[in-house]
Amino acid sequence: MKIVKPEQKLVNIKDQMRRIEWAGRTCYKSEEYIKIGSADAFVKRITDDKHTSVLEHGILHFVFQTTDTLDMRDFLCILNEYNTLGQIHPTKKGVLFTTNFVMLRNMTARYFDDLSIDLRKDRLMPDVRKEFSHMVKRAKSLYPIVFDPFINSMGLDEYKLSELEFAMYHDFSDVISEHMQGATQEEIEYLTFWHDYQTVWMLTNRGVTHEWVRHRFACSYSQESTRYCNYKKDKFGGISMVMPRWFSTDITGEYDRNEILEAFDYGRHFNAMPGHWLESLSMRERRWLLSLAMDEKLYIEMTAKAGEPDAPDEEDPWIPGQARDILPNGLRTEIVSTMPLYQWFHLFTQRLHNGCHEQMREITHPLLDIFKEAHPKLFDALSYDPMEIRYAGITTADLAKMAAHKFIGTDGPHIKHY
Repeated sequence: MKIVKPEQKLVNIKDQMRRIEWAGRTCYKSEEYIKIGSADAFVKRITDDKHTSVLEHGILHFVFQTTDTLDMRDFLCILNEYNTLGQIHPTKKGVLFTTNFVMLRNMTARYFDDLSIDLRKDRLMPDVRKEFSHMVKRAKSLYPIVFDPFINSMGLDEYKLSELEFAMYHDFSDVISEHMQGATQEEIEYLTFWHDYQTVWMLTNRGVTHEWVRHRFACSYSQESTRYCNYKKDKFGGISMVMPRWFSTDITGEYDRNEILEAFDYGRHFNAMPGHWLESLSMRERRWLLSLAMDEKLYIEMTAKAGEPDAPDEEDPWIPGQARDILPNGLRTEIVSTMPLYQWFHLFTQRLHNGCHEQMREITHPLLDIFKEAHPKLFDALSYDPMEIRYAGITTADLAKMAAHKFIGTDGPHIKHY
């Protein structure tokens, strides 16, 4: 069994298929299979298996050339209505729309379904099926493994390409360089805030991630799966826990569960020899270690096959998805999070102050410092000083000014100001 400390880092994998593979393999803890050319096969397999949440880590930016025509206005209105991520804004050369792989597929399917109902009821919803199919086909040109099955299932090949003029990018820096010439620094920061994404890898415990994934809007997660990860296997080395922040002594490292169980006479009472290293810990800290040792012992026994040394009987073993019921809340876990910068900003306003759990702040405080270094103009206003308010360092007048410039926005971005 192992005891570790939390970790966090930014992930900047530009190749979208490789980023999806890396996030997906975090779920299965199969990163050792990542190699040159392995991403396509992995993404095809998870797409076929309908594990499509991993595809949300793939981001697309569309820049539409605006024309003052009824069809264009109809399409932008429909796009705004069906784009639940809320990321659509004007640029110097058109309209910028950002989405992820799954949202593009879902919004297209939902529009086609709604339109078929409206047509049957003789309603007047604009028919922009050609425009939606055009976007999906453009995405297919770069990511056929992701979008080819969807195009076939939806029958989109029967639709000709629309007259819609647009460019598509997977890297937001290309949008800035090609479509924001002559823009002010404030305008560039504004679009970056709303449309640029950042992926983060974290090592923490299950209790923290239960709170972390409460942030949902435009947020994508891939987390180490206790259904598929068998902690009995050698590569895991048993169960791992994150050391609580409030421990008086640093006890990170690897331990023999039997040594701890024997020191506690297998749960009856503390029975270690004088001078044993466990004596340096408080009684509650020792109990915490005992619970970890007991959990690991029981988990390994429950997943052991008949005839193996740890098997308690001749019964069939439980699979990891069944044995996980006894795993503790402090279990070490890895999670990959992809969010637009405005959602990271919001997360920090909610997860930095003293009202948050200690282990949550143990993640967000150093993570904010990393974001300040990577995006100083956007995150420097935030602070984790416990005496400051959520929007620490920003006055009410500042917020009003930023909202007026649509930098923060009081109710999110909308197409109505075009």
